[in-house]
Amino acid sequence: MVRTFSRCILLASALAIASATPALATPITITIGDNDGFGLGIGDNATLPGLDPFNLRSAAEAAATDGRQQTDIYSALNTPVATSFELVFAFSGLLTDAAFEVDFADLQALGFGQLGVTFNGVTQPFLFNIQLASGATSVRSFTLNAAALANANAAGQFVVGISRGSSADALAFDYFKLSGNLLDSQIPEVVPEPGTFVLLGLGLVGLALRRRNSSSNN
Repeated sequence: MVRTFSRCILLASALAIASATPALATPITITIGDNDGFGLGIGDNATLPGLDPFNLRSAAEAAATDGRQQTDIYSALNTPVATSFELVFAFSGLLTDAAFEVDFADLQALGFGQLGVTFNGVTQPFLFNIQLASGATSVRSFTLNAAALANANAAGQFVVGISRGSSADALAFDYFKLSGNLLDSQIPEVVPEPGTFVLLGLGLVGLALRRRNSSSNN
């Protein structure tokens, strides 16, 4: 009976310690663009109603400099917008894992050449080496590897550079998104509640009883 009692106390102590440790990872999602179906209201992974040039940007999107200026226009990275741009996803803390998501339309890299892509200045070869059917839209997600996470954490922001380069591809973007889990870089001091001290004390008593019981049996 003493052995059973001591085991129960030890289990309660373990639970008390676990409950005193805060869960610090927090999911985050940062979106650039409005996910409105390229300004046409079409669903994800659908097809453009046609391949005529369009410029369906709002006034705010047209005036933006954070990447929104390249959304809802066909073709992006072409007149009247610049042939290169940067997306800056700023965050506070440490990314433990993350994925970069893009909604493309009519991306045909194999036929017309690839766009250039960098993560915090580091070239990502073949990242956009994607061949969609003519007019097709597609949401693609790219998982950040350990090096990309380390560079983003060192800078306190995930910066994606996209450039036309020598590509002759006509394409459109609907939105860009960074999602993942963020760890607070400032780990708070954990102060156990009084009940935790009581359970820890009982756990020590349980250990003593268990050792005493083992000694008497020997």
